[in-house]
Amino acid sequence: MRDSKHQPELSPLPTRAPQAHRAFPRAFTLLELLVTIGIIVALLGVLLVGLNRASAFSKVAKTQTLMHSLMSALSQFREDTGYYPPVLGVGTASGAVSSVAGTRGFARDLLAPPAIANANAPTAAEVASVNAWWSITSLPDYFLGYDTRQFDGYGFDIEQPVNGSPGAREIPPAGIRHSGRDGVWGGALNPKILAANAIGYYKQRNPGNGASGNPNTWDGQGVRGAVLGPYLELKDSDIIGGISGADAQGEPIVLRAEETPNFDALPKCFIDYWGRPIRFYRRGYNALDPASTSTDFHLSDVVALRPQSITPGTESDGYADTTGDTSSTRALVAAEFALLSTGPDRAWNALVRVDNAGTNADNIVETGP
Repeated sequence: MRDSKHQPELSPLPTRAPQAHRAFPRAFTLLELLVTIGIIVALLGVLLVGLNRASAFSKVAKTQTLMHSLMSALSQFREDTGYYPPVLGVGTASGAVSSVAGTRGFARDLLAPPAIANANAPTAAEVASVNAWWSITSLPDYFLGYDTRQFDGYGFDIEQPVNGSPGAREIPPAGIRHSGRDGVWGGALNPKILAANAIGYYKQRNPGNGASGNPNTWDGQGVRGAVLGPYLELKDSDIIGGISGADAQGEPIVLRAEETPNFDALPKCFIDYWGRPIRFYRRGYNALDPASTSTDFHLSDVVALRPQSITPGTESDGYADTTGDTSSTRALVAAEFALLSTGPDRAWNALVRVDNAGTNADNIVETGP
């Protein structure tokens, strides 16, 4: 019999702790996934709207800055010459060189101010002519000057050899010679081609004050007078466009330098930050004297210049638009000139002051002085 005293003590087997339950990640349900995607899309939409709005505000600010620079240049030009630049546009004379789209003279003929027989009772045709009297080529033509004297009135120096030619490209290639009291380098008061029905046409400019002759050649006389300008420092080449013609609605077709190899040959315009030309309006003047002031019409008579809302106490009247609306402002009555950008929507209505679609609501208008 075994002695129990000497039996080894039996130790209980260690008990194993219960194994913890492993937590596996739970997958998104289809509904949760769709909700998450929807939230991301909504946030991206809000971000995109904010970015577009910021971009639009930036373009508006840049366009206004450009227009303010143009206004300063206008004031300086008037101080130097005694008048604001005349209005240049597309001539209507049959066969006029400058009426051919794509040529250097296109859209650069003198457009004489509209004649209003009775300012208190203008005809529909007279109202239309006032609203069509604007330019997109005047300002770059007079503020920058480019090419030879045949095109911008700058000319070669009187002391340099002439050799019967219009002269080489000027150095520096910017600026113009004083354009004279008719504003178009003799194109109105001393035209090169003495044709009574084509006074002021681009092909008649006579900066050398020479005798009449072949419209395609230029006399060898030097251009006298002080050199003016340039009045605007071009820090951004994107504000210059070339005009290659007009579309079916009569709107100018504007090309940038990289869009055509013929850019240098196109008449130029200043363009806003949506790529559309900035229009220049000015107060009417008498006959061919841009330094005079006509009372036949005011800029309050130009439909597209009217602000969408008018502050009480600043109201005035202009010519009636096609709906009979005459509302305008005193500021436009007094203004000597105005600049117009068609704004972010690139559209404008030259017939109705305020339409239901708000076409002119985003127009950017600056007036002076």
